[in-house]
Amino acid sequence: MKKLKLFLSICLGITALYILAAGWLLDASQKPKKADIIAVLGGDWEGYRVKTALKLFNEGYATKNKILLNIWQDSHIVDADGKIYRSERAFLLSKGVKKSQLGKIEAAGHTMNEIKFIKAYMLAHGYRSIIIVTDPPHTRRVKMLASLAHYEDAGITLLTVGAEVPWWNQNFYLGNSTARHYVMLETLKIPFNFIMYGVLEPLHLLETLRPHLHEPVHRLKEKTIKTLDAI
Repeated sequence: MKKLKLFLSICLGITALYILAAGWLLDASQKPKKADIIAVLGGDWEGYRVKTALKLFNEGYATKNKILLNIWQDSHIVDADGKIYRSERAFLLSKGVKKSQLGKIEAAGHTMNEIKFIKAYMLAHGYRSIIIVTDPPHTRRVKMLASLAHYEDAGITLLTVGAEVPWWNQNFYLGNSTARHYVMLETLKIPFNFIMYGVLEPLHLLETLRPHLHEPVHRLKEKTIKTLDAI
């Protein structure tokens, strides 16, 4: 009984430490440095990612003058003046970015798909360095997936830059419901993604097991969201 209590105490202590440090652990945002191109990950429902990418582009961080968009998950963008743009592409064009300065991928479904499509796009066009813009607590998983997709082996240098979102503060994320939800989901997704792409895929088991994993993972995600909504 004493050993069990000790074990539970240790588990609770580790959990408490993780909760306190999660903002720092998940936010792998880097200071921008010049790279060949800038990519905006999909799911940019509020437009903060593309606006951050535009800012970096205008400051000269894309030396090849190219912004890469995922058109599969394109989003409506509301500008500061309240104007609604039908897509990230339309928003960027309205801000002076030329059509020739926009690249596109069509990566459906999940972050790893985007990471692989971005890698293929870069190799096909001879690019060797990239800034990927996404939400700050998403950056840790992006770096992990890029490593599992062998960016470094392909000679690709990656920088992850966190979008300027108003709801994120890595020191005080617990005070914001959006940030808390994001942290909890990323905490689940990181180990799951590692198992999928770091273990099952190299063993050529991922495609065989994926159909069996989809439903239980979807149920777990739904239950997690409902639990978070109740907090």
